[in-house]
Amino acid sequence: QEVYYNTHHFFLSSRAVYLVVFDFTSLDTGRLQYWLQSIAVRADMAPVLLVGTHIDLKSYTPVVLEEASRKLAGLRQTFPNVICCVPVSTKSGRGIDDLRNRLLDVTLKQEFVPEQIPLRYVA
Repeated sequence: QEVYYNTHHFFLSSRAVYLVVFDFTSLDTGRLQYWLQSIAVRADMAPVLLVGTHIDLKSYTPVVLEEASRKLAGLRQTFPNVICCVPVSTKSGRGIDDLRNRLLDVTLKQEFVPEQIPLRYVA
């Protein structure tokens, strides 16, 4: 994947809602910062939802959650377009409904959502 990092910026747009997904049990703020900075520079305040995965693992403890929350609070101060952080388990499905609801809520608030697009763009 790192080979393609240089091309990712071609696909970033301000007319989007971004999900930045990371492993909650081994939070790499440097990598998160890279993606948040890329979005901020190329997508001009497009909303971002952080999605922390692996909350079903034994290593997801209250201590890990507290430390991650502290680090994520710092990132949210630096990147005001980060709307929230949603912890999920793709294994058990825990948190998926919350993610779906938050994503829908944020997306429907975007001014470009009601715009009509030519059918040939989606066909």
